Amino acid sequence: AFYLACRQLAEKSGSSLSSSIDRIYETYLSRHATDPVNIDNAARKEIEAALKNGQKDCKVFSPAETQVNFTFFKLS
Repeated sequence: AFYLACRQLAEKSGSSLSSSIDRIYETYLSRHATDPVNIDNAARKEIEAALKNGQKDCKVFSPAETQVNFTFFKLS
């Protein structure tokens, strides 16, 4: 679900993109996520710093996507 949500960001813009980024972060990556993905602390901090600095684009979750992809293919 996380990976698909990130892929769909490329189709969004403006306030729709911003609200989707916030929703993805809260759902999958925040410390209180309801459906957390397993990423390392360095990736989490990189994403949090990018969001704090105002990065709101489809690449903001790239560090986590890379780890999720690696884990998926490693388990396949």
